[in-house]
Amino acid sequence: MDQNKIMQFLKENINLVAIAILIFAFLIRLKYVGINSAIWWDEGEYLSMAKSLAFDTPYQITPVRQLVFPLLIAFLYKLGITSLTIIKFFTVLIPSTLSVLLIYLIGKEMYSKQVGMISSFIMSVFWISLFWSARVSTDIIGLFFSLLAFYTFWRGYVKKISPKLNLSIAGVALSLGFLTRIGNALSIVIILLFLLITSNIKFLKNKNLYLTAVFALVCLIPYLLWNKLKFGSYFAFTTLYVDPVKDRYITSTPFFWDFFSFFKIYLFNPWFIFFIAGLFLLYKMIIGFDLVVKNADKELTADLFSLLTIIVPTVYFVALLRQSTTEPRWAMVMVVGIFFLTSKALIKLYDLTKKHITELGALALVVLILLTGAYYQLSQADALIENKRDTYYPLKPAGLWMKENSSPGDIILTKAEPQTSYYTDRKIMGIAGTEAEMLPFMEKYKPKYLEITSLERYPEWIYDWPERNQDKVRPVQVYFFDEEKTQLAVVVYEFIYKENESITNTSQI
Repeated sequence: MDQNKIMQFLKENINLVAIAILIFAFLIRLKYVGINSAIWWDEGEYLSMAKSLAFDTPYQITPVRQLVFPLLIAFLYKLGITSLTIIKFFTVLIPSTLSVLLIYLIGKEMYSKQVGMISSFIMSVFWISLFWSARVSTDIIGLFFSLLAFYTFWRGYVKKISPKLNLSIAGVALSLGFLTRIGNALSIVIILLFLLITSNIKFLKNKNLYLTAVFALVCLIPYLLWNKLKFGSYFAFTTLYVDPVKDRYITSTPFFWDFFSFFKIYLFNPWFIFFIAGLFLLYKMIIGFDLVVKNADKELTADLFSLLTIIVPTVYFVALLRQSTTEPRWAMVMVVGIFFLTSKALIKLYDLTKKHITELGALALVVLILLTGAYYQLSQADALIENKRDTYYPLKPAGLWMKENSSPGDIILTKAEPQTSYYTDRKIMGIAGTEAEMLPFMEKYKPKYLEITSLERYPEWIYDWPERNQDKVRPVQVYFFDEEKTQLAVVVYEFIYKENESITNTSQI
């Protein structure tokens, strides 16, 4: 097949290439879906919340965790699906794969099939997406809802394709995204700023946009009412997100300039270089900003939206939240603009190069750059996933042992609360604040076990408390990080009461 036929085939079958990328994205995520041997703190919270909602197992639900994700897991529990791998397949892997599809569709609608295809390939190997697709995480499904909202908003509002249907779906997606992760409120801000810049306040006259608001509120109101009934405030969920911002202004916390390193962390070389080149390509939008305001140039309007997906999270994390512990996954909505600008720069390279060499040669150069970048992404994802796969594992056998050697009404004291709750299905309580409170606490609640682990931070006094109180607790299980049993991980103690001097099991592993 000669060069012309190859190029003609690719141009005519670009949708097949996009499908191939989607299949590849699914398979690479499937490889990691069941790889982890134990759950992390956040995973434990969502899974324990789901068990509480589905089976009424004892767990203290807090207002800072949104309901959509644990409700979805609870629904699977009700269907009889308890396998963690299968739960991750439906709640994380599928949304992660669909996010690759949505990036393609958004890129195609805003720019071209070529932009959509390159961006979807980048998304398919994006290391942060791959890593968190192996965990019970709200980040992936939250991004899915944001992308769905962007896609239906663009089709309904900008392109005026089935506006009532698309803008209604956009409202539902924005609300579900918010009810999955409060951080998804940034997606709402992005759309509102886009409307204000391109339409001033004229967008308020667009009746179809009211459908977006109505459907969003229909989804949101039950959650607000639940907050009021359970926690006493419609906005109980805001504490974790609003108070830190207030505190940072009061204490004059410096801006979080390290946030700008996220762009390179997302892309690595050589993709990062093309993202920078893509930023320079925005000069047309800056020069022709009057055309953007007038909606006279669709590509420049798309550039504005892409830029807003980057600017809004940047301003929030740098200037408002100012939190040094901010993680790259929290700002993943930026991938829309980052991947599109990177893709546009690669297409520009192709257009410039094909004038000096053959079309096939220019294509080969772009493919080589994509594959090189993919190698870095996949290597990072694989190394990190493998390195973290057994993190927190000692809590699993400890929890399963306590479940097997206790009754449903028993209480366990630990600082690894969500993980232990998930493994044991027992009521979990934290460690008393001071040593003086421990004995009254024992007399009041009669806990069954005390679990001490180096995987979580405990009050200093608790570490030698069992040794100083051998008449009150005895070690029944010990777990180590290594086979040689040199690195202590978890010790399970059983409480001793006058009415029950016996110890259920004194074996050690």
